[in-house]
Amino acid sequence: MKQCKPFLSALLALGMALALAVPAFADYDAPPDRNDHLETADDHSSYDAATEIEDDGTYSCILLSDSEEDWYKIVFDQSGSANFWIHCTRPNDANLSLQLYLLSDGKLVRQGTASYTGDQPNQQAYFMDVEVGSGMTYYIKVAGDIGSMSAYYILRARRLPAPTPAEPTGPALALPQAA
Repeated sequence: MKQCKPFLSALLALGMALALAVPAFADYDAPPDRNDHLETADDHSSYDAATEIEDDGTYSCILLSDSEEDWYKIVFDQSGSANFWIHCTRPNDANLSLQLYLLSDGKLVRQGTASYTGDQPNQQAYFMDVEVGSGMTYYIKVAGDIGSMSAYYILRARRLPAPTPAEPTGPALALPQAA
């Protein structure tokens, strides 16, 4: 047994070193799709600690418990319409909520009612064609019932391109006929 003590001590030290080197989301085994950004282990459980996201960026995220809330913020560089969307990739029994807020006069103002992944086909929740203003800060809260295990979801916010002007319509002009 005395011969095993140095080996066990070294093994324990190696295990502790590896445990410290593993990121906080060690169970985040789903590789990101496309050019997804992985959610960081930084605390973003309130609007004042919200993680800033980019217009048209795709983020792979995780909720670890029913009591957890993930907050994100985005500032669009142009006014127009925008879509805000989450897709719960697993588990199937999760029911996540997506809520949109606007910061106005130092207060959070809820925009519409929450959208739930359990209410939609393919576990999606979204806000479509939301009028957004240039330079204004929009906050996104994701929370809900994570189901039987940690809930993995994809988050995206995207300002829509401005519509292109339509060709003028009206009566066709008659071209003069050659004689």
